[in-house]
Amino acid sequence: MNTDFSAEFNTHELLLVLGTFGPCLVMGVEDPYLGMRAEEVVVSQRRALDSLLMKGFIHGVSEEKINLQDQIFTAANVIHHPNHSLIIHSKQRSNGDFHSYIHFGNEWIVHHKPSQDQHQLILIQNVNRLSNGLGQALRNGSKAESSGPSFSLGEDKLFGVRRLCAEGKPNEARVRLDAEHLPAEVVSSLIETLSEPVTTSSFVLVVNRNIVESQYVRGFSVIEGADEMWIMEPYEEEENSMVTFHAANASKVRERFLELIPWRLNG
Repeated sequence: MNTDFSAEFNTHELLLVLGTFGPCLVMGVEDPYLGMRAEEVVVSQRRALDSLLMKGFIHGVSEEKINLQDQIFTAANVIHHPNHSLIIHSKQRSNGDFHSYIHFGNEWIVHHKPSQDQHQLILIQNVNRLSNGLGQALRNGSKAESSGPSFSLGEDKLFGVRRLCAEGKPNEARVRLDAEHLPAEVVSSLIETLSEPVTTSSFVLVVNRNIVESQYVRGFSVIEGADEMWIMEPYEEEENSMVTFHAANASKVRERFLELIPWRLNG
């Protein structure tokens, strides 16, 4: 089977394909049948089936099952039964919001890129190609870079500082950060970045989706200003929600991403 297979679906087509494995909840896919009458659902599914046949995504249909094309079967199986799922949200000042969902199976990765009623599925077996396809979120090619030691802030303190920066009150934000005894250059860098962020990205990995009793979540975020970039990692300390900031550049963001994902294939 070739790697980096890609296919486009509308929502009705995608749910019909995934439905061959049984009912499921799919990240990034809203139910298009809410509020529809039963006969309308049947008509919609029939249209989706005809479209899938025309695209060659289905080899044939019997009374008992739909026979999917090999790569479509593999991609749908991974989405329906993922070992782990990664949720990516990136917001760029110039290009708006971007959502992406990456599902990890035993041997394959499926990158699901939704856009309104359209869904692109990319079947991948090479982790480097996966990271190369996430340029906006991982800030590939960005020249922004921060320096200095890591530091931590309480989540409430961070939210308050960020709100003041967004409201155009950098001096008030500086007073709050100065109380944390941070270096002056770090305070200035952070205020500048929070006041006019170029890009913010979050990476949330849901681990062990196939084993409910051992599921957990881990992840990190990235915030980039005109010249500075920071990796943010949440943690709990004595029941307090905290965020650690690490000075970063595009290379460090990619390294952190590769540390986050649960396994590597072919590089």
